[in-house]
Amino acid sequence: MTEITLNAAVQCSDAACGQTVSLIVNPVSHKVTHLVIADESLPDGPTRLVAMDKVASSTKNQVTLK
Repeated sequence: MTEITLNAAVQCSDAACGQTVSLIVNPVSHKVTHLVIADESLPDGPTRLVAMDKVASSTKNQVTLK
């Protein structure tokens, strides 16, 4: 897996599902454990917390979920 940046597009299995708005980091290991994803296409732009084990692949500009 490569670098994950804020505002990266997020692709779910069937369609685009938002963008990364925050990263949750384990303070001991300094590894990203979760992504916070916002879906601005829905009313009120809900956010979701997604564990890194649900990430299939990533590039600097896009994250693909399993």
